[in-house]
Amino acid sequence: MKNFFKKVAACAVMGLSMFMFTACGEVKVTLYYGDNSNKEIKIAKDDATGILSEIGKLAEAGYEIKGVYFDKEHSEKWNEKDAIGRNRQLYVEWQGIEYSVNFNSNLATSGTMAAQTIRYGESVANLNSNTYARTGYTFMGWATSQERADAGEVDYVDGSTFTMNTINGVTLYAVWQAKQYNVVFDGNGSTSGTMENQTISFDGTQSLRANTFVKTGYEFSGWNTKADGTGLSYPDICSYTMINEGVTLYAQWTPKTFNVVFNANGASGTMANQQIVFDS
Repeated sequence: MKNFFKKVAACAVMGLSMFMFTACGEVKVTLYYGDNSNKEIKIAKDDATGILSEIGKLAEAGYEIKGVYFDKEHSEKWNEKDAIGRNRQLYVEWQGIEYSVNFNSNLATSGTMAAQTIRYGESVANLNSNTYARTGYTFMGWATSQERADAGEVDYVDGSTFTMNTINGVTLYAVWQAKQYNVVFDGNGSTSGTMENQTISFDGTQSLRANTFVKTGYEFSGWNTKADGTGLSYPDICSYTMINEGVTLYAQWTPKTFNVVFNANGASGTMANQQIVFDS
């Protein structure tokens, strides 16, 4: 019995943690973890892991422990190596978990972009500047979904302020707008007629305008991307898809064939007509 009381006395005075009595081996820790929020826990003496576990249960989604302090001014920091052998108050400071902003090129033809890391609940003054490029298109900004990007909806312009308010991060999709290019119609030796340029969006398809050029002695036979007809050929009023940064189409001409009629003018005999190709 004397030994029992000696052990109890030693526990009370010296704060030892390794005794068979639970009441002697526990401390009360009051955790202050938010505005006017606190929780009282009982934990085994010097059980730093247990304290951190209890604090972790108090974290809101998207947040993690930044620091734990003995004072509300956060001037005296506690860490798991510090023994807690008596009742204490601890003050928790939180910080947002770091999540990534991933940049989806959305059919870009060149460029790469690394993810940008931002803590949950925090804002950055500028998203990383776009370095993607897409032939025939102008970069308009970023959309928060593929569907919005396909519809041309811009949620963030290049380099805009961004707040991380999504758990596990976010993917932004590049929004592209097709540039407008001209189809230039060249009469290629025509003797009359004019045609205005036709504007088509890159990757867009339209029916080419009907030819209005005329060349004396010739029939219009279509269009070609080279004046001498050795390029790509297109018939009149065909569907044309703009896959280049503009194009000139040259009218192609086929000479007509004309009859030379011989009139005897009172003479005897006959002569068949003679066919001659124009300009030959």
